[in-house]
Amino acid sequence: MTRHDIRFRRQTMSSGRIQKHKNYQALLQRHKRTSRMRLMLYFIIAILMIALAYGLIYYISATYVDKKTSREPATTSAIGHPIENLLFTKL
Repeated sequence: MTRHDIRFRRQTMSSGRIQKHKNYQALLQRHKRTSRMRLMLYFIIAILMIALAYGLIYYISATYVDKKTSREPATTSAIGHPIENLLFTKL
């Protein structure tokens, strides 16, 4: 072995492994198919993440607006106790 001989995934070559690589067109087609499927999976996951972020932003903004509007004082109606109507009306 030389000084810079680096080998990753060192496996012995068998007749089965050699036979797999002899039909290069089939190997290339399988690679394209798996690459396409992986790309579609990433695309679907990206769409789901965007939808999740959009839903989270919508939920937060909806609850913030609900809390903001619920803090406003309620208007008093004319129907009620007569003394309360006299005390809280402006003359």
